[in-house]
Amino acid sequence: MPLPRVVIIDGRAHRWADLLKLRREQATPDVTQPPLFTDLKTDCRPASQRRAAGRYAEPTLLAILENPPTPPKQKRVLTARKRPPRGKAKSL
Repeated sequence: MPLPRVVIIDGRAHRWADLLKLRREQATPDVTQPPLFTDLKTDCRPASQRRAAGRYAEPTLLAILENPPTPPKQKRVLTARKRPPRGKAKSL
């Protein structure tokens, strides 16, 4: 069965050869796409500081001076109260 020369799309007749030509033109762009970031800057931080996990694990001296670590909370020690001895109650 031969290929159709005309394709009907939305009630309009289109030549198959024209559709193939348009598709080839769309598949190969004429102009190259410009880069998104033309002036990339190199990261000069130490390797441990380049990621958030590294900055959290090994804070720098300036970060420690700006936000000094809080001392750990001391646990409250409960002491037993002295109870009156059990036994006979004092009578008044």
